[in-house]
Amino acid sequence: MDVTVTRNALCFLLAWHIVDLGHGYNSRSQKKFTENIDWSYAGTLNQNNWAKKYPSCNNAKQSPINIEEGLTQVKVQFQKLDLDGWDQMTSSDATIKNDGKTVAIDLNGQFYISGGGLRSKFKVGRITFHWGHCNASSDGSEHGLNGVKFPLEMQIYCYEVPRYKSIDEALRDGGRITALAVLFETSFQDNEDYMPIIEAVSGVSRYGKNSSVGPFSLQGLLPNSTDKYFIYNGSLTTPPCSETVEWIVFKNTVAISETQLEVFCEVMTMQQAGYVMLMDYLQNNFREQQDQFMGQVFSSYTGTEEVLVPVCSSEPENMQAIPHNYTSMLVIWERPRAVYDTNIDRYSVTYHHAHGEDAPVLEYLTDGDQDVGAIILDLSPNTTYVVQVVAVCTSGLYGRPSDQMTVDMPVYDPEEDDSDDMFDFEEEFYYRTNPFGVKPSQDPVTTTVPAPVITTTTFLAQDITTSTATPQVITTTSTAPITLRSSTPLDTTTEQPTTLSGVSAPQLVPKGRGFPESTDEPSTTVITTSASTSASEDSTAAGKSAAVAFGEVFSVTTYTSAAVTTSQPRPEATSSQTGVKEDMGPGAPETTTTDQMESVSNIILVPESSPTASSVPFSPEVPLQPTSPGERFPPLTTTSFSVALSHTTQLVSNDASNSSHESRVGVMGSLDRQRKAVVPLAVVSTLTLLSLIMLIGILIYWRKCFQTAHFYIEDNTSPRVISSPSTPMISPIDEHEAFPLKQFVRHVEKLHDTGSFSGEFEKLKEFFEEVQTCSVDLGTTTDSSNHPENKNKNRYINILAYDHSRVRLSPQNDKDGESHGDYINANFVDGFNKPKAYIAAQGPLKASTEDFWRMVWEQNVGVIVMITNLVEKGRKKCDQYWPLESQEEYGTFLVTVRSTKMLAYYTERTFTLRNTNVKKGSQKGRSNERVVVQYQYTQWPDMGVPEYTLPVLAFVRRSSQARKEDMGPVVVHCSAGVGRTGTYIVLSSMLKQIKEQGTVNIMGFLKHIRTQRNYLVQTEEQYVFIHDVLVEAILSKDTEVSTSHIHRYVNDLLTPGPSGRTRLEKQFKLVTQSCAKQSDYRSAQRACNTEKNRNPTLIPVDRSRVCLSTGAGEESDYINASYVMGYRQSNEFIVTQNPLAGTVKDFWRMIWDHNAQVIVSLTEESEPFIYWPRRGQPISCETFTVTSKVENRVCLSNEEMLLVQDYVLQATQDDYVLEVRHYRFPRWPNPDRPISNTFELINVIRGENGSKDGPMVVQDEHGGVTAGTFCALSSLVQQLQLESCVDVYQVSKMINLMRPSMFVDIDQYQFLYKAILSLVDTQEDEKSLQCSDNNGTVPGDSVYVTESLESLV
Repeated sequence: MDVTVTRNALCFLLAWHIVDLGHGYNSRSQKKFTENIDWSYAGTLNQNNWAKKYPSCNNAKQSPINIEEGLTQVKVQFQKLDLDGWDQMTSSDATIKNDGKTVAIDLNGQFYISGGGLRSKFKVGRITFHWGHCNASSDGSEHGLNGVKFPLEMQIYCYEVPRYKSIDEALRDGGRITALAVLFETSFQDNEDYMPIIEAVSGVSRYGKNSSVGPFSLQGLLPNSTDKYFIYNGSLTTPPCSETVEWIVFKNTVAISETQLEVFCEVMTMQQAGYVMLMDYLQNNFREQQDQFMGQVFSSYTGTEEVLVPVCSSEPENMQAIPHNYTSMLVIWERPRAVYDTNIDRYSVTYHHAHGEDAPVLEYLTDGDQDVGAIILDLSPNTTYVVQVVAVCTSGLYGRPSDQMTVDMPVYDPEEDDSDDMFDFEEEFYYRTNPFGVKPSQDPVTTTVPAPVITTTTFLAQDITTSTATPQVITTTSTAPITLRSSTPLDTTTEQPTTLSGVSAPQLVPKGRGFPESTDEPSTTVITTSASTSASEDSTAAGKSAAVAFGEVFSVTTYTSAAVTTSQPRPEATSSQTGVKEDMGPGAPETTTTDQMESVSNIILVPESSPTASSVPFSPEVPLQPTSPGERFPPLTTTSFSVALSHTTQLVSNDASNSSHESRVGVMGSLDRQRKAVVPLAVVSTLTLLSLIMLIGILIYWRKCFQTAHFYIEDNTSPRVISSPSTPMISPIDEHEAFPLKQFVRHVEKLHDTGSFSGEFEKLKEFFEEVQTCSVDLGTTTDSSNHPENKNKNRYINILAYDHSRVRLSPQNDKDGESHGDYINANFVDGFNKPKAYIAAQGPLKASTEDFWRMVWEQNVGVIVMITNLVEKGRKKCDQYWPLESQEEYGTFLVTVRSTKMLAYYTERTFTLRNTNVKKGSQKGRSNERVVVQYQYTQWPDMGVPEYTLPVLAFVRRSSQARKEDMGPVVVHCSAGVGRTGTYIVLSSMLKQIKEQGTVNIMGFLKHIRTQRNYLVQTEEQYVFIHDVLVEAILSKDTEVSTSHIHRYVNDLLTPGPSGRTRLEKQFKLVTQSCAKQSDYRSAQRACNTEKNRNPTLIPVDRSRVCLSTGAGEESDYINASYVMGYRQSNEFIVTQNPLAGTVKDFWRMIWDHNAQVIVSLTEESEPFIYWPRRGQPISCETFTVTSKVENRVCLSNEEMLLVQDYVLQATQDDYVLEVRHYRFPRWPNPDRPISNTFELINVIRGENGSKDGPMVVQDEHGGVTAGTFCALSSLVQQLQLESCVDVYQVSKMINLMRPSMFVDIDQYQFLYKAILSLVDTQEDEKSLQCSDNNGTVPGDSVYVTESLESLV
């Protein structure tokens, strides 16, 4: 079929299709149609925006992907697929439909697939296709092989039987799906097997059409060989992008002719262009490959592939190794890019001599997956080492190893360097962190251990004397695969090497890169220990591999062996637990065989923390270094040992750590660098030690449980205040002292610079976990929420109300006499120095609406703060609990809407609440009717924070001021009643603390209120946002001022301070501060867009820029235009520059796409560039034309002329019409006219266009200060008229945030105050005239009026 001929007939087809549908597009009817299109491959709903409505589209296992065969892993169990019934012909009930996204064939035959590693049997349900521009060289497939894409891809979707009855049911319920992907190449001959498919596709080329499909064989649609395929767990390639698909991608392709391929490009769809739906060819209906995919791709086994060892991750990236000093090296790396089906547990660093075939391979294991570095100690100078890093996963598998790196250790010449160590600082660090004051020794130890059965014996350090140790022993046995580290014996006077021999040393990593399975017989362990300082040290230098750990007190590890011979002088000791008898005297060597004993134990004494972490000083009996050259270590006495023991906080420890507590970089080295001392100990009383243990246990329990009950307010009337003792052991308030305001600002700046917010929030989470752990002791139970009768009253199963602080409703019976109970998911929360200042509640459910209003009535609530929308991201967040119209009854409560005021970022509603059970005047001093005000913030995303701090600050101040002293607590709710609710409560309370005390204590207050309702301030992002809002409040202060005080306020702004600067100057500095980074201008600074900017300093930031639709023939969505917040709407204005010659059509596309009906041009040019249509000269765009309709001139005061033109934007393919009015005023504001005339233009435009939809487009030459001034004064005029107050600072700063560099000179900012003063004076003059007509008096303070104007002039 000739594509060109078809394209020429497109207009006729479109017109016929529209008539056939019977729909005419008027100015609004097409909007209903667009609501049915949730996503698209092009236009404003393209795949870049899918995640906004379908968050799963941004997850880590999204399809499609490019499959690199060399990176796949062959699995033996993935062999031939069982295709049951695929050789049979399909029945006549198979149908095909053009749904606008693809052509889909639905099958209802008995076609099944199983085997090949599939877990169950799947039935074929649907076949879809994806293509590009339909030529041999175009990319149309979704999947790719080895970086190559194909012109067409067929996907066969199968669902699990008998669990699901159809493919639609499986997709709807999130069931497992198996999808087969077949890739196509073009040839010169038609593929006969595909003829029925091609004919069916040709029959449904029109959008929305369906038809039957002739019989065909599924087997004929597949490649000639299906043995080789790739399989991975991924997702649907269309919204909702559910990650429930197991993909099977065949390696071999199918060939069809170019003529057959072109049929797919005859398929038509509906595309959205602004508010208009256009018929167009469906092309490029494929999803881009997902580079962020994190998963493993497996390859089938055909009998010829080499089966490699399974791995659990890719290799660690960017591994680097450099010498740290003569005897150590630093190894760092980055996490692997991909982790397959498990989690990384730790990392293994292996190293060995580069020269020599039998050089032992040594291993170091990090503590966890967060360790991305290690310091390898005890290496030999003048030696070359080979280093490699590999991830070790929780499953026991290893990942792919990194590339081997060769490291040359520095050359050490004692004759040239007579110092002990050129790296004294590092050496000093290691021994000074030892609380025993012992400098590391130099004795080498070599340990090579497989995965033995391990018996661990731990001393509790009881009955320690100078001659005999009789410890209490706790023995446990484990067969888990563990890499062991040896410890050096305490005696360092050994003259002969000690050898423990049994069997030969095993390989570092057994076959399969996993650990060997445990057997009934214990594995044999071979330990070779060399404590000699003879010439053999050089030959064993590469074997120094014990970890230096900080955290152990006593650790005794027993290794069971078949035959062990020990030869060394040993001190005598008796252990009744192990049956080992040792001579304590320094006599001749003694030989002991394991035939006569159970095991051999090594003792290691390692402190838990460095001395810098303890407040107890070292005993003078324990010097930090040897007191004489011949002394290897200082003697330890009973006193010195007791002092050292006092530095520890843990008597029984776990296995030795291999990572320093000071850093996430692991530290490793042999324990022979620790100089051990023979400790002559005096008798330590068992009773004293037990008492010490009990005391520490009590202290830990008290800190963990009772310290968490930190109460912020100092008010003993609070039911939850616990009176602390006069001299508490640890004062919680000391941990979180309040910051003075200036110090708090510097503190927040430091947190941002150092990225320390995460650490602070982690402390808060740890505190909350402690509260949860000690729920019984603190009374933070949730029994009422978990009661079976109340579970259906909770919106979320994990957001429950604490029993001790929950709001209890008065019990009431319904008409049937059944009690409703007293439960509602809400808690009392304290404010600053005010108990029960707030009620934090979940968003009401439909079934709990009556309970919500009952709570409002019983608690005398006058203000409700709602920080959520009813529906967010397609999910219901809160049920509407107020009347849909004017009045509605909820049980015994009648709620009437008195007024609704919708502003840019919040809505204010006033209700009348009447209790119908209370008769008017029946109770003393109580009315049956109250007024309740609701403030709903509409621009706050769930689990996130708003873009800007200023609107939130103004909202919190406004809603907090609405509460009067005679009212009860303020009800605050979002959806769950924790995250956004907690953020509001903290902000409101801290603003009160700032006002009353001039301090801020976020952490202390937040810890307190988290004992009253769980999860308050739910995310780190919200925690950071609180700090940013309070910094803004401290720096800017309260800038909203009423009209009665505006003159006094301006006088204060203009009064110089001690530094000679005025507050106006300080305010302007804050206005011009922009948090925008260079990356925020990414779109405007692209090479293809820079030529579209008149002024490179006035360009839009990405978060507030106006985007154009990108339909057919339009590639870029960029225009130099920004949204600006107004008084009524968050995107009330669009500020833009005058169009350039190359951006005229982009300007009108913006008008068309965003339904803008008013254009205000404030150009000072005498002969401006003409970008609007003239009579008889319309401007033609891709989908519409712009025609001039009427031109008028309006005479303003002082004979100034306002030019008004009307245009009609008419769609080329339907009857949609957009009428636009264009105001052109060449010189505004006019400095030669009175400043009061500035508002004349604003009032004219607002009066004529107040009810029109869409944003108002305001432009000057560069989209700068003139347009910004117009927007600012328009908003301030409305605020002044409706609220009798103005906030010049907030309005101007918001404009500068949404379009930076709008106000760059203080005179421009000062002009706003001049204009507002002029407007206020004009209003007061009008009131004066009215009053003088009535009684002859003139109100107002003329003194302040005169002073303000004189100061500004």
